[in-house]
Parts: sequence; structure tokens; C-alpha cells
Amino acid sequence: MVLIYARNKHVGAEYLAKGQVRVRAAVEDTLFSGWVEIDFALDTLAVLAARGEVRRGIVSACLGGPELLSRIVGLRVAQGMTRTVDGLVGGANGCTTMANLVMECCHAVVSIRRRDERRRLAGAGVTREDHLRSLLRPGSRLRNSCVAFAEASPLLERLGLAAGERQIVAAEDGGADLQQE
Repeated sequence: MVLIYARNKHVGAEYLAKGQVRVRAAVEDTLFSGWVEIDFALDTLAVLAARGEVRRGIVSACLGGPELLSRIVGLRVAQGMTRTVDGLVGGANGCTTMANLVMECCHAVVSIRRRDERRRLAGAGVTREDHLRSLLRPGSRLRNSCVAFAEASPLLERLGLAAGERQIVAAEDGGADLQQE
């Protein structure tokens, strides 16, 4: 017996009105076919609108997936978003695949916002390394959030942010502070 399973996932984005972006995530596989499209405000990362369609699904709750999306309008992409989306769209009474597509859109909009911020800072003469240092400063939420940002990671060592190293960190008043981890 030969089993065949194919999967294709795509995530794309387009800018809308000033400060808004539309992100679309689609998946087509042997068991499921559908898409989610979310409009975000870039400054707050708030969900302005959400649409979707399920063309094929083996879980009956997924066929009602587009109606589940109305529950996320008004949410902001923030810490705990995965749990929130799982509770509103996925979970026992929802569609896990639709929830995963929503999360793909959330990850994409965060990446877009970071890229836009990086471009703005580059225009102001801030280097990529200085930007990363500010994002990964001691006590930031990104610190230890993944393998790349772990205390002993090569990235933190290269940036001079590894535990125990003395580092110069830009102070909020424009000066610099010497800190010891």
C-alpha cells in the first residue's frame, strides 16, 4: 500500500493604506485546503479584519472556520497570542489548521514590522548590529526566547551580549551606560 501526501503552504503580504498591511496564508494539502487573510495596523499590530475560506477539510469544525475568524478582530499580536488564537479559533471546538494559518499571518506581520523598523533605522545611520543589541539588551523579552537568542549563543557572543560580559548599552537619554551581566 502506497500512501501519498502532499502539502503546499504560502504566506504573502501587501501594504494597504498608510500603516496597514494585509497578510494572506494559504495551505493546500491532501486533507485540507483553505486560506486566511488578515488586515493589520502596523503601529499597534491590531487585527482590523479577518477573512478566510475552507475548500476541503476532514474535521467538521474546519468547515465553519471562516466564522471562527471573526473572533480575532480587535486582538493585538502580543505575548500569549498562540494560546489566545488556539482558544478562539483552534482547540476542541475549532479548527487547528485555521488557527495555524492565523499564527502564520501573525508571524509574518511581526517580520514586516521589524523589517520596516530596520530600514528606518538604517536610514538614520544605525547599524544592524547596534539594532540587534538594542533588541537583545539584558531584560528584553527576546532574550532567551529561542536558540538564536540564548545566553551562550554565537549571536549574543558576537554582539558582546553574552552573560558575564561588560557591555555598552545605549541609554534612553541618548548617552551610554556600562552594564555587567
